[in-house]
Amino acid sequence: MAVALYPRLVEQRVADAMSDTRVVLVVGPR
Repeated sequence: MAVALYPRLVEQRVADAMSDTRVVLVVGPR
């Protein structure tokens, strides 16, 4: 069960990290 859920959890973490980075890159310079 955990092994099956792990990739999805990682994908969610990566998606959150990328969205956060995108916000920082767009908002940061301003």
